[in-house]
Amino acid sequence: MKIIVDAFGGDNAPQQILLGCAQARESLGIDIVLAGDKARLEACAKELDLTQQLAKMEILPCGQLLTMEDEPTSVIREKSDSSMAVGLRALAQGQGDAFASAGNSGALVVGATTLVKRVRGVSWCPSRLSCRGWTAFSCSSTAAPMWTAARRCCCSSA
Repeated sequence: MKIIVDAFGGDNAPQQILLGCAQARESLGIDIVLAGDKARLEACAKELDLTQQLAKMEILPCGQLLTMEDEPTSVIREKSDSSMAVGLRALAQGQGDAFASAGNSGALVVGATTLVKRVRGVSWCPSRLSCRGWTAFSCSSTAAPMWTAARRCCCSSA
């Protein structure tokens, strides 16, 4: 499985995102694609002694930061080169199986709806989190929530 991660989403990014991705890669054996500023990610990895782990992850370069204060629609308008927008476009293009972000949840919903689109043939999902039958959204119960958008609904057989 290949997970695309918004490396600059959330209050403690990119440090905590890098630590979590390195741990997930090693313990779960999944492939990680980071969306974010490559130079800042490399500097952060060096600071955290994660240079070898970062070298095993793909980086999708981005030039903008989407903050919690930004309007949700800015992910597709003013901040279309943000780590969230670039990551969601990569998901829509099939470069990964899921996208995760601890960033602006409103922007994630707008971006997933407009950039990733619906999965054909899925009309309903039993999830209590309203996935609208096309993309499963979930949030972990940690101190820094990680929102995910998956290409296939949890009830999709495709």
